[in-house]
Order: sequence, then C-alpha cells, then structure tokens
Amino acid sequence: MHGPWADELLVHLYLNADAVNADLESGVLDIANGALATWWFDKFVVDRMSPLTKYWIDKWTGNPDITMRSYAEGGKVCFDLNNQRWPTGVTLTRTLDPATGTWKHYQDYSNIWEQKAREFRRAIAYLSDKDGYIDRISKGYAWRMDTTVPDPCLAGYVNREYSGANYLYRFDPAQAAVVLDNAGFTQGTTDNPYYPTTPEGWEAQHIRTDPKGDWSETGAPGGDLKHSGIIIYARQDDPQRSDAAVELTTMMRKSGIPVDLRIRARAECSDKVMNIYDFHLYTGGWSMDVHPSWVYFLYGSPAYWGGTETDFYGGKPASVNYVGYCNDEYDMWSEQACFTTNEDDMRYAVDKTQEIYVIDTPVIDLWAAKAFAAYGSKWSCVVNMDEFGLANHWSFFEMSNTVGDKIIDWGIDSTLEGPHVVSEKSVYDRAIVDLVYEGLIALSPFNYAIDEEVGTTADFDNPLACGSYGMPRKSVVTYHLRDDVYFHSVDPISGDPIRQMLPYDAAFSLIFLRDVGPGIYAYNGYVKNIAYIEVQNNAPTAWAAAHPHADIRSNPALGPNDVAVYFKVASMWARFWGSQYVMDSYIWLKANDRFGWSYGVKPYKYDTGSGPTPKGVLAYKPWQEDADANGVIDMYEDGTGAWVMDGTSGGSAGTWTWVHFHANRNHYWTEETISYFVQLAFHCVGNVNWIGAVNQYPFYDEEIDIFDGSYIRKAWYSTPSSPNWNPDCDFDGDGRIYGKDLNLWGRNYGRVKG
Repeated sequence: MHGPWADELLVHLYLNADAVNADLESGVLDIANGALATWWFDKFVVDRMSPLTKYWIDKWTGNPDITMRSYAEGGKVCFDLNNQRWPTGVTLTRTLDPATGTWKHYQDYSNIWEQKAREFRRAIAYLSDKDGYIDRISKGYAWRMDTTVPDPCLAGYVNREYSGANYLYRFDPAQAAVVLDNAGFTQGTTDNPYYPTTPEGWEAQHIRTDPKGDWSETGAPGGDLKHSGIIIYARQDDPQRSDAAVELTTMMRKSGIPVDLRIRARAECSDKVMNIYDFHLYTGGWSMDVHPSWVYFLYGSPAYWGGTETDFYGGKPASVNYVGYCNDEYDMWSEQACFTTNEDDMRYAVDKTQEIYVIDTPVIDLWAAKAFAAYGSKWSCVVNMDEFGLANHWSFFEMSNTVGDKIIDWGIDSTLEGPHVVSEKSVYDRAIVDLVYEGLIALSPFNYAIDEEVGTTADFDNPLACGSYGMPRKSVVTYHLRDDVYFHSVDPISGDPIRQMLPYDAAFSLIFLRDVGPGIYAYNGYVKNIAYIEVQNNAPTAWAAAHPHADIRSNPALGPNDVAVYFKVASMWARFWGSQYVMDSYIWLKANDRFGWSYGVKPYKYDTGSGPTPKGVLAYKPWQEDADANGVIDMYEDGTGAWVMDGTSGGSAGTWTWVHFHANRNHYWTEETISYFVQLAFHCVGNVNWIGAVNQYPFYDEEIDIFDGSYIRKAWYSTPSSPNWNPDCDFDGDGRIYGKDLNLWGRNYGRVKG
C-alpha cells in the first residue's frame, strides 16, 4: 500500500481550544492540535507520580479513552516591544535599506532618547513576573525563557551567563520605579487611578510624565503619558497569552504607566501589529526552527520591512521582525551565526546575539511550554515529536487502529486566513499547507538531523551533497530527487498519476519563493540567499520554456534528477534551506499569466493606513481558483504530500468549519518503509538500548530507563575517534558524549515510546 494507513483526514476548525478538547473527550475527534490548557490536563490526567523514581509517566490518564503525551514546545511566548515607536523605541534618523527598499531606524545609543527608550523597555522587563506567570498561568508546565533560545529544546545553545539566575532584569517592581525615574519618566501631578489603597512602596501615586513629549497628553516634554495608554495587544483566542498581558497591565498601571489593553481577534492583532505596527507591546508566540540560524532571520534588521521615507505607519507587508529591532552589532553577530561554516564560530556568535539581545531588551521572552497533548487511545503509532507534539505529518502518515476506523478526525483551535503556500501568516494555515506540500528534505523526529534515507524527495541511494564554490567560498547544495514523486493531479479514468515532479519544479519553487518575499515566515529569509539554481534542462516543458528565468540555468553535466542550489553566502545551515515547499510550476505559471505578476516583482501594493492590499500572487487563492482551467481547484491537484485536499465546508477560508483530505495512494512511501519510520519516530531521545532489528533497521525497547544510562556511561567523553564511541548516545549531535547528552537522557527518563 502506498501512502498513509488511514484513508481520510478530516480537519475540524474551532473558535477555541475548549471546544476542541470537549469534542476529543466525547469521541468526535481523534487528535487535538497543540498543547492542552491546564484545566483540560487536570481533567484528563490522574496524578500518580512514582514514589520511587519521581518521574511523570506520560500515559497515566484519568480517562481510559484518552492518551496523554508530554513534550517540550520548540517555541516561546514573549512580550514583543515596538522598537520603532516611542516610548518603547524611538525613530530618530531613518535610512534606506536597499535590500528591502524601505526606511528604518537603526539604534544609536550615543543619543539620549535611544537610551531612555531602552530604559523604558527594561522597566517593563522588571515588571514582568515570569516565574509568577509560569506558576499562575501555566500551572508550572513551562520552562522560563530569558534569551532568544528556548530551553530545553535547544539547551545546548542557551547563553547561561545571561539567563536564569544571571538574567539582568528579574522581577523587581521597585527597581522598575527607579529605572523609570532615572530615565526621566517621573511622576507628574495627575492622580493615578490605579494607586492601591494598601501600597507596598513602589507604586506611583501619580501618572508618569513623558520626557520627550512624543507620547504625552500635551504633546510636549514633561506632560503626562497619554491617558489613553501604552497600546498592548493580546490574542483573545489564547487565554495564557492574554492572561499574561492582563497581569503586566496591572503592574504597569500601578507603576503610573497608563495602558490601553486590547484583547482582540487574531486577524485584528495580525493587522495592527505585523502590518501597520500600530502597537507598543504584543503578547507574541513563536515556533522556532530546529537550528539557531533564526537569531538572524527573526531579529536581524533585514527581517524588518519598514515604511516609506515620509510615512512610517503606512501600509506595508507583514514582517517577521515586526518589533523593528535594527541593531548593527546584533546584525553582525547574527549574520555570523547564520553565515559561517565553522561550528565554534557559530556557537560563539549565537552566544553574542543573546548577550546583545538581553542587554537591549527589544523583546521580553517569558516561557517555553512544557506541553501535554492528547489523542484517542484506540490509535497507535501516534508520533510524539519534541518541539512539535503529536499533530505532525509523521503521526498522520502512521496512525492506525484495530477497530477499522480509517478516518482521522483532527481538531484545530482556530479559523484560517487562507492556506497560501507563499503567504500563509499563521501556524494554522501552515498546518494545512504542510499536509499538501513537501520540501526536498525531511528531518528525523529522533534528533532533527536531515535524514538522507527518509528525505521526502531525496533518493535513498543518492543523498544530498553540500560543498562550496567561488571566491570567497559560498555554499552549493545538490539534491538528487527521487524519480517516483508525482503531483496530486491524476488521470480521471485510470487514477494513475499524470504529472511527475521534475527538477525544474524544485528550482522554480525555490526561485519563486525567493522573488516574492518577504512574507511573514522566515523561510523567505532562507531562500533569499539563493544566487541561482542549475538543473540538467531548464526548459523541460513548453510552459517552462515560455517563462525563462535567468537564475534557473541548464548544466548538461548534472544528472537528470539533480538540483544544484548555489547560494550567495556560505553557511553550515545551507543544506537545511532546501526544505521549502515544491509547487507545480504549471499551475503557478498559469496563475502568473492570469494575475499578472512576474519573477522579481514584489507582490505588494502600498495602501497607506489600511495595511497591504494583495495583488498578483497574493490575490491568487489556490484553494478556490482553477488557474489552469482544467475543472479542478488548483490546491486539490498541487503538491506531492501524503494527503490530497479535496473539499471544504464552503465560503471564504475564514469561515470554514472543516477541510477534508484523502490519502495519496500514489505517494512514494510504502509499507516497506513504514517499519523503519515507526522505529525512527518512536526512538525517544535517550533510548539507546538496542535489542534487535526489524527489516535490518535497529529496534529499541520502548522505555528510557537505567539500561540506556549504562550505554551513556560506557561512551562517556568519547568522540568519533574514540574506541568507546557510540553515535546513538550523541543525542545533541555535536560529536561529543558528555553532560548535555546525559541531561537529555535524564530529562526523558521514564518516557515510553511515542
């Protein structure tokens, strides 16, 4: 059998997580998206902590029909601060950034107002009760975060000199008052309506004043901070993030800082915060990548899409770095973290970015969730990926049961904006896109390394190669594609696939994503570093020949399935950058002809005051358009993924209540490879007790226990050249077996497979 075990996947869309979990409890759903809120955790789980080991065993539940799994989210919740708007930031002298064609202010701490804005941000950090949030809001199910790097998922990259006990701005409202006073935000004469009846001594009896005047009642220095308040946005569909905003608002008001707290729908937050930057603080939430190059793509100044020379708050495309953090020193070190081939240089640079970031406080990181997710107990082979949880493509491919239920019902706690492969702005839209499309590589759920055997479109016998070219040296990555990958279009009579994925499709997709950036997701930051791509034939079809591109080149010396990607930079992460979605070039070029965009033209129209108005590629809605005029909606035949989209509840994407998929029975993954996938997916970090083999692949026991610890002890302090080297014990993949690997084993001690 080709493709997933299940025949159908029905995605149910809800307005909130409570509705999702209620339907999971009642049996309507088989699996829920994301982490459980604490009250659902308390309802599902029975507290049976082992008196001997003192470790949680994930599968103990109060409801026998529900199975629980724990995982560490590879992301963060944070307070995003607008670094380009007074008083959380300042715009003094704006300069043109040629890379984006927009105008930005770069921090200059020789200026007194720049210093005062930073002190204002630091005061907010002192008012942020991170440990209290974790205790009261997350009920202890979270890891505190002080730098850009989430703990524990990327613990090996966390700069400990600026986190934990060494964090510079631990919760101290009295110190916040001192900082505000010293920066000139002193108390005026207007009574503070939030001054408590039983003060503790740090609260402000009067509204604080604005030393600069840009955000004052009078419009002049020394006037009260605007009584309308510092603008804080929080998502109403995320109670944990909104609760944190409420708690911070209380502290700021008591400190004499007026606050305009706006708990709004996701769409409004996205527009006001990410499009037109009309905010001071936003309760942000991010899913981070599995490697730290995002220190550049997330907070480097190229990821900030500024305004025009005269109109800072005019409409503009959404930015990844919507906080507007533009710091030359940070840029320098984050570039090194991203664009170096030396691991020691990379690690030092990642440390330096965290040092600068904490000192500057452009963002106040709060926590990374210690999450619990749930699914129906009748299902087996549900893959629990650290950083991602249960709802992932591995699970949906492998999930099976013995009761004959061939339909997976998946609940997502959000509506959609539009699952657009180029411009999707939310993780929920991306979840739909991920089912349909694939990239050139796959990441092992065991340790997130590129798996050259499992790679979605990489041939088992021909793994990708990474090298360099030119002077100075730059990266080139060659992918050798499988020859049995087909798009979802099928012959209407035989059901056979009729459109094989070509190397040209991969080249087209990468160049297309490069040209139409920047988008909200950092992947456009990855592909923008592509210089050109070589394939054996850059015009294999009539439609390709009709749409030539100077950066898709022919090289007869390449194999017929080779795609050689030449980058403008050298980077140890370049091999990861081919993971972008591969689209059907025929469909998208037909849409190009209809909607009138072209390579190299930014698909945005600046519409002052109302955000970006889509045109060209962003006006194209592949989930309802038929650009190639063959009678089939484009998204129903695009992509090569394990699932084929074939229906929705109707109406606009934002009103959908469900999206339906059927299994791709022309997919190249078969039962022959499933056994390997299952063993790989259920090989938890820390599980090295090899007890046999299945289809010649290693088979491990189902629990992380003391036997695994004995393997680590035998391989202690070894490297690949050591006689006691055991690569299975190198959990963090750094070529050494030492404390970090032992910590990973300890953190997962007691876990069972899945």
